[in-house]
Amino acid sequence: MEAARFSGITGKTVLRFLVPWILPLLLYAQGDPDLFTKAPPAVEEALRARVVAFYEAQQAGKFRQADLYVAEEAKDAYYGAEKPTCKSWKLERFLWEEGYQKARAFITCDTSLMTITGPLNVKMPLTSHWKLVDGQWFWYLPPQPAVRKTPFGEFRPGPASDNRGGVPLRLPSAQEILSQLRLSKDQVVFVREREGSEEVQFTNGTEGGVRLSLDFRPIPGIEATLDKTDLKAGETARILIKYKPGEAKPPDKAVIAVQVDPFTQSMPIQVSFR
Repeated sequence: MEAARFSGITGKTVLRFLVPWILPLLLYAQGDPDLFTKAPPAVEEALRARVVAFYEAQQAGKFRQADLYVAEEAKDAYYGAEKPTCKSWKLERFLWEEGYQKARAFITCDTSLMTITGPLNVKMPLTSHWKLVDGQWFWYLPPQPAVRKTPFGEFRPGPASDNRGGVPLRLPSAQEILSQLRLSKDQVVFVREREGSEEVQFTNGTEGGVRLSLDFRPIPGIEATLDKTDLKAGETARILIKYKPGEAKPPDKAVIAVQVDPFTQSMPIQVSFR
């Protein structure tokens, strides 16, 4: 089973487990098409079994058991790292490297963050790095580059960095990150008997790129489109929502969700009729 139950977390622990669990996932794979090739089934199943066993041991609090899946040189870093806690988790996919000798496992963590306005439900991206050692897959931490480009901007080693790969002592909180993803409005209203259109703008206020998509159940008479799906830092996309009356009556209210990756966030736009 690839999903397991975890306890919730508070905002105070978010920054601590961002390193080294979340940050690598927020880096886009660049320049190496081999990352997206599919591994032979036996190779993928062997890695999947190790990844699932690793996370299941963690969620049970059996860290000595999870240690069996950690590379020797990474054990100190593993024990010193804050362990991610989720209401549930799901193994999404693998990215393969170096002829299937290394891979990254991408996890979606369903969790809650405490904010000044109350709990905030988020789907937090997590990642882990794995490599083959004597025919077995092991969790490890790869060397960190001098400059890392992420949706938070560039991270460089220096006096303000910790000793684990040049990551700043303070990373943006989840709330700070999400506040930089903005919709010009979160609801639109149409008259049932009248054709109309509404435009909603999405602005990427982060210092890295994001990818957008729309997710909604069919709504009678409604068509929704994005003018662009890949946004660089500071760019804006237009979401055009058109309504044309027809034989089928639309519901009083419906929702069009703007999905934002790599943050795996869903930003709802409420569509209502009068």
